[in-house]
Amino acid sequence: PRYDFRGMHIDVSRNFHSKQLILDLLDQMAAYKLNKLHLHMADDEGWRLEIEGLPELTDIGSKRCHDLTEDSCLLPQLGSGPFSDVKVNGYYSKADYIEILQFANARQIQVIPSMDMPGHSRAAIKSMEARYRKLIEQGLTAEAEQYLLSDRNDKTVYSSVQYYDDNTLNVCMESTFTFIDKVIDEIAALHKTAGVPLSLYHIGADETAGAWLESPVCKAFIANNDKNVKDSSELGAYFIERTASILSAKGIEAAGWSDGMSHTRPENMPKKVQSNIWDIVAHAGHKRAHQQANLGWQTVLSQPEALYFDFPYEADPKEHGYYWGIRQSNSKHVHSFMTDNLPANAEQWTDIEGLPFEADDTLQRDESGNVVSGPLAKSAKFSGIQGQLWSETVRSDEIAEYLMFPRVLMLAERAWHKPSWEVPYQYQGAVYNQQSGMFTQDMRNQQAVEWQAIANTLGYKELIKLDKADINYRVPTVGAVIKDNKLFANLIYPGLAIEYRVNGGEWQLYKEGALVKGNVEVRAIAADGVRKGRTLRVQ
Repeated sequence: PRYDFRGMHIDVSRNFHSKQLILDLLDQMAAYKLNKLHLHMADDEGWRLEIEGLPELTDIGSKRCHDLTEDSCLLPQLGSGPFSDVKVNGYYSKADYIEILQFANARQIQVIPSMDMPGHSRAAIKSMEARYRKLIEQGLTAEAEQYLLSDRNDKTVYSSVQYYDDNTLNVCMESTFTFIDKVIDEIAALHKTAGVPLSLYHIGADETAGAWLESPVCKAFIANNDKNVKDSSELGAYFIERTASILSAKGIEAAGWSDGMSHTRPENMPKKVQSNIWDIVAHAGHKRAHQQANLGWQTVLSQPEALYFDFPYEADPKEHGYYWGIRQSNSKHVHSFMTDNLPANAEQWTDIEGLPFEADDTLQRDESGNVVSGPLAKSAKFSGIQGQLWSETVRSDEIAEYLMFPRVLMLAERAWHKPSWEVPYQYQGAVYNQQSGMFTQDMRNQQAVEWQAIANTLGYKELIKLDKADINYRVPTVGAVIKDNKLFANLIYPGLAIEYRVNGGEWQLYKEGALVKGNVEVRAIAADGVRKGRTLRVQ
């Protein structure tokens, strides 16, 4: 394979997804030789794994309902509604998780658990606050404070990207690290029981939203300076460095998202760490990727424009998904990703607004002569590639499969195969844009030929396998036009059938140039001939 790390990430925290969905995903990952499942089980909106000795994490943190005190559940979010007995709530029991681990291991897939922290931690914070209130009422003050994650006197005003003002662990409290140590030990124990030792744990470490500034605990912590933290700007780095060291001492490698990892001081980090690069290519995302790869870290490409599968396939209001990174991303777009030359994608892609962009990969220095950014070192390389499904807009297993498949197959293609049409990386540095000409016409033609072969492979061969596995992949929408009262239509995947109807009548199999008059609608049919794609009216 091109990359040793060939991963798929799924978020079961924002909205819960069933164990069966995970097992089905693992089967397909094995079929296409993806070998890492990044399982994101804790975030602001939910904690999804049973932890021995901390029942509040799942008794409270795994469900959302209407309880203003948040003593029995978290407040409703993401359209979850006022009642707790809905499918977006739930968690994996210890037995469930052990089953997932063993199922994955039997298919040569490593499960990478992730409970996001210190930001994105509202579910944990509120669960431990509820635990605190319960134990204080029993007069058990020491027990109540043992795993507390928040300073009750913190007056810091902040807002996360998702507008939470209470979602960041207080990193100055020793109880925060007692909690982390407990959680990691319990997860490691589940791995040991499963016969699959925990060797890689994802901290998260992203999007920490300016907390701690007015925390009395943090002010005292900084004044004491026994951890060599000089001011509040260093607290985020301190947290990641300390947590990575806790993991390293247990023989576990730490991983995190690239923005949080960039705040660390490399000399304070374990020698072996992993960073998932989620910086947008059109926003100079190659710079952080190159910087962290040059540190010798294991860098896993996770770029939103091509690898976030919660983005819509098409720019259409009927298509699910967020669109902050790119307005549309279908399988052909994923296939086009030049992974070993990130800035070269400026020659073929546009930004979120559909405009050309430039990627400057030359050596850049600040006014003091310090290197700000630059090309990859010849000794550096990316260790892998990972697709992501975030679940804010994904409220069912069916929609999860719709968004992942068939894009997961293109993820596997990029993880395994280095195409001849990829622009060779320029180690001396280069500037790429839509006029720079390094992505030659011959390369573009090779890319088109390869895509046609893959599109035919999917349409004639692979999609029927997904049907037989009962995977709810996205049946594509039809491109169609009427010329001189004749209907002409096509699909991204040759081999799938197309139907049309006129004026709401019976559906008919499409034949090129069919005579039509009136209101014409078209739709595609899945490879098994049963499921239908979204109906479109031909203008």
